[in-house]
Amino acid sequence: MMLTNRLSRVLAPSQSGSRRAAVMVRASTSFPGSKVEQWLKTPFDIASFGPRATLGALLSMPEKLQSLQTDVERVTLLVQDPRSVEEKQQLVLQEVEDQLVTFLERGATIESDILANLKVLLPPDVTKQLDELIPPPPNSQPVVPEFEVEEPMVIYTADAVLESQIGARG
Repeated sequence: MMLTNRLSRVLAPSQSGSRRAAVMVRASTSFPGSKVEQWLKTPFDIASFGPRATLGALLSMPEKLQSLQTDVERVTLLVQDPRSVEEKQQLVLQEVEDQLVTFLERGATIESDILANLKVLLPPDVTKQLDELIPPPPNSQPVVPEFEVEEPMVIYTADAVLESQIGARG
C-alpha cells in the first residue's frame, strides 16, 4: 500500500500579532485508484466494469441533474482556490474516483438483483455453473452457506415429567 503525504498550510496569528505559517502533515493511506482497484480483480470484473458503471450512472442521473448547480459552484470555488495545482488535481481525482465507485456499486447492486431473479427461473445445475462463472461483486455481502435447520432437541427434566404425570391424572 502506498502512503502519500498531504501538506496543508494553516496561517495562525502569533502572540506578537504578526502572522506566521505553520505546516501540518497528515498521512493518508488512500492514493488515487485504490478504491477502483478492488473492482478490477477478476477477468469478469474487468469485463463488467463498463456496464456496471454505465448502469450506475444512468440510475444516478436524476439526482445528478438536481445537484448540477451545486457541482458547478464547487468547480468554480476550486478554480478560485489558492491551493497549488497538485492539490487541486488530487481533490478532483478523489472526487471522480468516489463518483465512479458509487456508480459501480449501484450498477453491481442491480446486476446482483437481476442475476438472483434469473437464477430462480433456471435449473439448479445451470445456477451452479453461473455461480462458478460469475463471481460476486466487491460490494456484495459475504455469502452465508445454507444449512438445514434441525428440529429442536427436547430435554425432559424431572419437573417436566412430574407436571405431565400430574396433568394426566387430573
